Amino acid sequence: GCGKTRFALPGPAPVVVLRFDQGTEGVVEEFREEEDKEIRVINYDWAPTDEDDFSQAMAIDLRDRYIEDFKVACANARTVVLDRETDLWSLFRYAEWGSPKGDMPKDFDKVNQRMRRYLQMPKKLTINFVAIQAEKDEWGGATKKTGAKVRSGFQETPGLMHVELYHERKAGKYYTTVLKCRGKKEAVKGLADQQFENLDIPTLGQLLFADSDDSAWF
Repeated sequence: GCGKTRFALPGPAPVVVLRFDQGTEGVVEEFREEEDKEIRVINYDWAPTDEDDFSQAMAIDLRDRYIEDFKVACANARTVVLDRETDLWSLFRYAEWGSPKGDMPKDFDKVNQRMRRYLQMPKKLTINFVAIQAEKDEWGGATKKTGAKVRSGFQETPGLMHVELYHERKAGKYYTTVLKCRGKKEAVKGLADQQFENLDIPTLGQLLFADSDDSAWF
């Protein structure tokens, strides 16, 4: 409810949403109907529990299906949205070990490299790629919350992205703060640490690349 999907969906069509988070239905329909955008949503049923009907084999199958869908989306769409990267990171670990957690030390090299690979693949292409992370409560000890929020997901993700954004909703309005961005020095200097209302991909793209043609963003 902080405007993350509203930032992504105005990106140039076709738009493909790879969705683990089942909370974007109304927003997608709004853009489809009001802006006549070509938006395809691919849903993944990912809610691992300790019940007998869920297994590591099922996680492997879902992971492999996501990877194939992601490759197809990158080859055919202009905007690809991963909603959410937090869930994908959980899925990759579950598929690798049978659980995203555990008491035994884990070999993270393989699962880390897989995550890096599919976050960085779009860098070689001319598409817009958005990876949405969730937040979680910060803990000051084993039993006490600090009251603050911290990111939840693959810890390397911010460093792998060209732009890092923080979204929030205040008094019914959507605000986006640019935390980090890469691009031309003049553009980056004017954007870093700035907050914008109702920021979206076309607006940000034209701010970062002022000399680009409008057709690149619509």
